Amino acid sequence: GIKSGICIPCDLALFSTGDTKCLSCSLGPGGSTCKYCDPATGMCLTCKLGSGFNETDHNCTPCPSDKWSNGTTLCQQGPENCQYCSYDKPVCMGCIPGYGLDPITKSCSECTLGTWSNGWSKCVLCNVNSPHCKTCLTTLTTEMTCTSCDEGFELGWDMYGSIQCNECQFMQWSNGTTNCQSTTEVVDCALYSSGSDTCAQCFGGYGLNISMNSCSACIENMWSDGSSECLPCSSGKGGVS
Repeated sequence: GIKSGICIPCDLALFSTGDTKCLSCSLGPGGSTCKYCDPATGMCLTCKLGSGFNETDHNCTPCPSDKWSNGTTLCQQGPENCQYCSYDKPVCMGCIPGYGLDPITKSCSECTLGTWSNGWSKCVLCNVNSPHCKTCLTTLTTEMTCTSCDEGFELGWDMYGSIQCNECQFMQWSNGTTNCQSTTEVVDCALYSSGSDTCAQCFGGYGLNISMNSCSACIENMWSDGSSECLPCSSGKGGVS
């Protein structure tokens, strides 16, 4: 390269065609991410880390987030279900939302029902972030959104506009996907189901008819603790007499 009227050799990562000063390889025909080039022609020989090298035209192309290159090869696909990988090696840094990142193996695994991840950490239970949340999904903004609650809770909103699970009031029920609804009163019912419009247990001495959703007093020589239909006394704890 020419400097002050004197020809000097170009340092590493520089080039000159002989009629200019030494220029950065990034200004040569290989593109802005060229690292090393032919000192006489500027033809790129190696790209910067994270840019793919094309041996045919000696051009450098920055790799997309899910691919990588050490600067000597074309961009290579990162690990499966990886959205952001290390720019110079096949190591995942962030998975697709809904997939958990293993902190040791750096692999991505789809979150199972009842868990979620924004892709940057392992899958965690939905109720860790939202109490009584049963199932959830990861939104496009990588935030958790609850999709169903535990029985006896309904989806609602908190004061900040985020979805949360709100407990049903007394004598109300919800299966976790519906709004809280009034429970149908059943005579002699001791405990109502929180997830359906049914009696869960009758008072002692009354048999529970699940299909009819009713409680009936046991007749002589029959018994029930209220959780089942009336049974013969011989089937009780005293045995056959």
